[in-house]
Amino acid sequence: MTVITEVFRRLDNVAPSPEDLGFVYFTVNERRFVSSGNYVLVKVKVKCRLVNGVLTSPDLVPGPAIAHVGTETYNIEIPDSSTPVRLWPLIDAGMPPPTNVPGFVRNAGGIARIQRTTIAEYAAMPSKDPETLYITFES
Repeated sequence: MTVITEVFRRLDNVAPSPEDLGFVYFTVNERRFVSSGNYVLVKVKVKCRLVNGVLTSPDLVPGPAIAHVGTETYNIEIPDSSTPVRLWPLIDAGMPPPTNVPGFVRNAGGIARIQRTTIAEYAAMPSKDPETLYITFES
């Protein structure tokens, strides 16, 4: 089971009022059997109230889900985590790549930069940056 959390702010860095955004809802897009608990998940929304713009969900079952934030709906994958997980990375991971951005790479964490290099140049590097993803090619 996993708790999902997130901090929401308006453009002026103020917590949204309950009229702006009072709840975030989670549900599944189809029923599914959860073998570890021996039950079936049903398509009922879990209503989560924001407190001063902060979302803290109850424990949610890992797996595919839908997050409803205001008028937007996002397909997410809830991980199995014993510590709370932020909502935005789950939303971002499921978003399509932006249009007209050649070479776009979605960073899921741990990579500071990407560098294209030949195999010979890579082999000759005295040290490699552990936060750089090297993409090698033959020259």
